[in-house]
Amino acid sequence: MLMLDMEDLKNRVLDLRRQADDLEDFIRKAEQYAATDSAPSRSTEETAHERISQDDLEKFVLKLLSERPHDVGEIMDALNAAGYDPGGVDRRKNLNTRLWRIHNANNLFTKDESGIYRLCKGQFGGSEITGVAPMISGRFDAQAEAEAEAEAEAEAEAEAEAALYRLRLGI
Repeated sequence: MLMLDMEDLKNRVLDLRRQADDLEDFIRKAEQYAATDSAPSRSTEETAHERISQDDLEKFVLKLLSERPHDVGEIMDALNAAGYDPGGVDRRKNLNTRLWRIHNANNLFTKDESGIYRLCKGQFGGSEITGVAPMISGRFDAQAEAEAEAEAEAEAEAEAEAALYRLRLGI
């Protein structure tokens, strides 16, 4: 019985040595593979797209969501169709993270429980689309800037008049 146990142990040691040799061979090949340019390139679909900046992603998504609500897969497809890539190893997860950052920065859109992204209502003075139209079209032209400045001046004047009135009344 002791002979069988010793024989089993010898066979187990030989088996473990073979496995260790296989692992060493695998590691050596992996190191050679990593050191060469023979690594498989990314698919042409991925390499053909440029990584979209955060600002451009925001404009792109706002324009897309002004048409109708989308889920992340539809946003990803639209980005790919436009020649953009959200970047990252897990592109879908990276896109969700980037969309979450945009949402946290300005609350222009939201994601519901079912994973659908939609513009926030009531955030942009009356209509969700008209309030963001200059932003989503990417045109921050002189007219849009002038309108914004005129509105800000009118608000400042109204606040100043109200403050002066309160001062006169002693409130």
